[in-house]
Amino acid sequence: MTTIGLTLIALAWVIQLNEVLKKKTKISPIFLALYSLGVFFLSVTGYQEGHIFEPILNSISLIAAAFIFLKLQK
Repeated sequence: MTTIGLTLIALAWVIQLNEVLKKKTKISPIFLALYSLGVFFLSVTGYQEGHIFEPILNSISLIAAAFIFLKLQK
């Protein structure tokens, strides 16, 4: 699941880079959705492997991205 998570995060960044290259400075909702999903997979994998610190940090990142996503929807 780590590979899936990192792939989704990388794809999210490619999408956001494409937006920036088009001179759009806003955060893409697609970027946030893919990034959040990727971080979710990393958190689950870390927890399953018995890690504590990494899943907590990933969860904080996930919450922040989800918060921004919800704010953009308004």
